[in-house]
Amino acid sequence: MPETPPFYVWPMADERTLTIAMLLLCGLFAGAVALELHRRRRERGLRLDAEWRAVQELAEDRELPGEDWALLQAIVRQYAPGAPYRAVTARTAFDECIAQYIAALRATAPPGELAARGAQLHHIRMQLGLDYVPIGQRIHSTRELREGQVIWAARATGHDPQWLSCAVADLDEAFLRLAPSRGETLPDYAPGEMLKFRFWRDEDARYVFDAPLHAVVEGPAWAVAHIRDLKRIQARAHFRIRFEQPVHAAVISAPVDEDYTGLEHRQAVTHVRGKLTSLSGGGVAIVFEQPVPAQVLLRLSLDLPPNEEHLVVFVRPVGAQHLPGGRSLLRGRFVALSEESREIITRYVFLKQKQRPRDEFAG
Repeated sequence: MPETPPFYVWPMADERTLTIAMLLLCGLFAGAVALELHRRRRERGLRLDAEWRAVQELAEDRELPGEDWALLQAIVRQYAPGAPYRAVTARTAFDECIAQYIAALRATAPPGELAARGAQLHHIRMQLGLDYVPIGQRIHSTRELREGQVIWAARATGHDPQWLSCAVADLDEAFLRLAPSRGETLPDYAPGEMLKFRFWRDEDARYVFDAPLHAVVEGPAWAVAHIRDLKRIQARAHFRIRFEQPVHAAVISAPVDEDYTGLEHRQAVTHVRGKLTSLSGGGVAIVFEQPVPAQVLLRLSLDLPPNEEHLVVFVRPVGAQHLPGGRSLLRGRFVALSEESREIITRYVFLKQKQRPRDEFAG
C-alpha cells in the first residue's frame, strides 16, 4: 500500500508558506511598534506626572494663593501641556503661555475682566520670580520692561513726528501704561490710533516698536497692549554675559575729584554681601540684599574660570533698581582697572559669548 503523505509539509517554498511568513513578520513588527509606543506613552506620562508634582511644589514654595494656582494650572494645561515645568520656570515659555491666554481673553472678555486678569497674572509672574531680566541681556516683549523706563512716543504716520517723553508708570500682563514725564501733557490721540515707540535700555540696546493706543486711563496715562516683536537696533559697546558668583564687597569712600589713585589702601567703611549677575569689560551688575548708596565705591574679587583668575576690582555705581523683597540691583562700571585686568575680563567674556548665539549677548 502506498504511504499516505502528510496534510501539509512545513516549510515548503510555495505561495502559502511565503504568505504565512510575511504575516508573521508583519505581526512581529506591529507588536514591536505597539510596545515602543506604549513605552513612550508610559514614560511621557511618568515625566508629566513628575513635572506637575514639581510645579505644585514650586507653587507651594512660592506660597501662591489658591485662586492664583488654579489660574496658573489652567493656563499651563491649555497652552503648555507637554512641558509644564518649563512653562513656570523659563521666562520665554511663561511669556508664550501668557500671550496666548491674554489674546484669547481679549477677544471675549470685557475690559474690566481683562485688566483684573492682567494684574493677577503679573502677581503670579512676580511670585514665580520671572519678572527679572538680567542686566545686559536682550528683551523680547514689553512685558519685560520695568517701571520708570523712559520711552519716547509719537504718531506712526507723518514725516515730522513730535516725540513725547514718557515713562512706564505701571504694567501688568494685559497692558503697558505710559505717563508723560517732565511735566508734559498727553496729546489728544484717539484710541486705536497707531503709535511708534523707541527707548534705550540701560546696559543693553536701543529698541523700537509700533502699537495701537488702547485707551487713556487715570493719571492721565496711555494704556497700550503688549508687543512681543521688539526690534533691537543698536547695541552697547561691550559684550555682557550672565555671570553668577557670590561676592563680599567692601564699601569705601568715593573720591570727590575722580582721583582713583591709591584705592587699594583705603579702609572699608562696611561690607555687604551680594551676587554677581552679569559681567562685561566695562562693569558688572550685582544683586544685594539691601540698598547700597550710590556715592561710594565697591571693592570686590572676581574669580574667572577655568584658570580661576583672581582679580580685585573697584566698581563705581551708575544706577540701581529696587527689587521685590527689599533687594537692590546695582549696575556699576569699573574704575582704576589696569589694562591687563581689563584684557583678562574681556577675553573671558568673549570666549563665553562665543559659546552661545550672538544675539543673546550682543549689547
